[in-house]
Amino acid sequence: MTDITNQIRDIAIRLLKEEQIDLFIAWEKGDLEYQTKPYFAKSVEDVEKIVFD
Repeated sequence: MTDITNQIRDIAIRLLKEEQIDLFIAWEKGDLEYQTKPYFAKSVEDVEKIVFD
């Protein structure tokens, strides 16, 4: 899943840098190991929290 996560992050970074989007909706790790929760990346710095598993 790491490859997919990295691909999603790369797409989010590109779209945010090119200002094609203001917000990228994805998932981040939840409070428990097996949970994920919605995540809204508003900047390139926010993208590092995106996960896909």
